[in-house]
Amino acid sequence: MLKDYGDYFVVTGTAGCGKSILMKHMLVNTLKSTDYVPIFIELRDINKISGSLMDLTKASLLTYGLDLDYEYFEKAFEEGHFIFFLDGYDEIDNNKRDLIRNNIFELVKQYPKCKTIVSSRPDGEFAGWKDFKVLTVNNLEVEEAIELISKLPYDEDIKKKFSDDLKSELFQKHHSFLSNPLLLSIMLLTYGQSANIPNKLSVFYNQAYEALFQRHDTYKGGFQRDRLLKMDIQDYCRVFSAFSVQTYDKREFQFSRIDALNHLSVAKKITNIDFKPELYLNDSLKSSCLLIEDGLFITFSHRSFQEYFTARFINEADVKTKKALLDKYSQNLRFDNVFTLLLEMNPEIMEKLFILPMLSKFFKMIGLKNKVGLEHFYKYMNLCFSIITVEKDNLLGRHHAEGKSSYTNFVFFVINNCGHHVGWKGFDGSKIKVDFFKKYQKEKSFPEFKLSELSENSEFIKDLYNNAYYFSKKTLELLLNINKAILEKHKNFKNSIEEILLK
Repeated sequence: MLKDYGDYFVVTGTAGCGKSILMKHMLVNTLKSTDYVPIFIELRDINKISGSLMDLTKASLLTYGLDLDYEYFEKAFEEGHFIFFLDGYDEIDNNKRDLIRNNIFELVKQYPKCKTIVSSRPDGEFAGWKDFKVLTVNNLEVEEAIELISKLPYDEDIKKKFSDDLKSELFQKHHSFLSNPLLLSIMLLTYGQSANIPNKLSVFYNQAYEALFQRHDTYKGGFQRDRLLKMDIQDYCRVFSAFSVQTYDKREFQFSRIDALNHLSVAKKITNIDFKPELYLNDSLKSSCLLIEDGLFITFSHRSFQEYFTARFINEADVKTKKALLDKYSQNLRFDNVFTLLLEMNPEIMEKLFILPMLSKFFKMIGLKNKVGLEHFYKYMNLCFSIITVEKDNLLGRHHAEGKSSYTNFVFFVINNCGHHVGWKGFDGSKIKVDFFKKYQKEKSFPEFKLSELSENSEFIKDLYNNAYYFSKKTLELLLNINKAILEKHKNFKNSIEEILLK
């Protein structure tokens, strides 16, 4: 149990790794084997109310019949009788995230004897949560993947063949997909139709969608579910994409049946496809199973499907709509896969409408044109970060303003997704000069450097500038090279097209 290792934790993991299931598993274990009272909060619910985290906590307690005077709860909180499970920090609206972050810090400060566990997709900001230990959900090993497959209700012959292939070279070849529980489970669906596993996430989700749309219940002797609407796979996808982008826009991960029908009515107008929303919703719940009923609410079978279909909607929209949506949703770069999926689906358009304009704006803000200098690096650091912390053989950057985080996230996105154009293999922390840590590391504390208090010519800034890690001039040089490579790629593409057309 985590309580043996500390009091406050952030559990991070990518989409589909099982964070929410893990949180619920820990909740059940708390009930079975401890004297603590668990309080489970889905943080996305904060998007629907105007109150604080404590208001949501009180509402949750009332929901489960704990209708006592608050003074009794206050005393129990002070005595440390509760464990807070705060699930889905990444699902909080951007305009509420600062409030809830502060609420969590206040909760820990006001009731230090209570345990607090937060789950989220990975984010650099957690490095600045001083009282919290950050844990990461491990990927599946091949033996664990095979064990999971064995427990799924599916055709035994297909499961055996899939497991045998996993044992050979399949698991290692597609480790990034098959080490994820959700993607592994979905892959079993598509494996029965095709043993080919795509290298791109967008192609993977397209295959998964086709398998769900056309699926037979292979663990029920090939029984095929009837759909109430006789809609082809392309029109069904267009409607679901229009439905998904509405929920994504509102940061809705669960919704009432009435809200779902309203979104489908709007999707009907957007796509100009004639259908009955009630029948479409029923098919989505019972046939394709892209949506599921969760008590009184409806949710996506997984949030990643919402992201995939949102990406499809943007990709198929006109240029004006594309630009508007890319600009609006760029604030979500750090927490979801919409932009990564879009870049796979249509790299030229994403580069032309988003990456190149944003790089141009970024370079202009720090005054960078051709060659990186100390002045540019200093402006870059202040634009993206507030504090640099020197930990044991590691550097951590933190930002307190939302504007700073948006640029930090953009830089990470471009390097991680476009670095291959210039042969980038990843940042190597081991290349930070040993003398740097000897100079700035402390034995019993982690020195913090507030960038607002440092001048361009300060010794610390100069030492950072000359290192070979993320916090150095190398990052800006890499961005310049990526920008140049993308521009050259587009120029060559244009010349090739003109050459073909003018022949």
